[in-house]
Amino acid sequence: MPRSSLRRSAKSAKPFLLQKPQGVLTPRVQTVGPEHFGILAVDCAKARSRYLFADFYGRVLLEPTTLPHTRGDFHAAIERVRQAIREHGVRQIPLALSGVIG
Repeated sequence: MPRSSLRRSAKSAKPFLLQKPQGVLTPRVQTVGPEHFGILAVDCAKARSRYLFADFYGRVLLEPTTLPHTRGDFHAAIERVRQAIREHGVRQIPLALSGVIG
């Protein structure tokens, strides 16, 4: 490989930069406190989806669960999430759609 192409690829590689928390969630977490902040993650699909509910620190409040797309299953999932919210005193819950849930 010619030397000039090596130089170009090295210059184009950007160093990893970890940003300080300045996103849209920071004010919401600060308002209620991290112990009252949860995240509901839903991996959507056609026939069934998966969801999990975790707190700000990553502690899983509801294990990853497969959700068939039926009325009864949706109602049951909503009730499970509401129960976990009550049990753990969660006050803020952003919803994260898509992504892979193990």
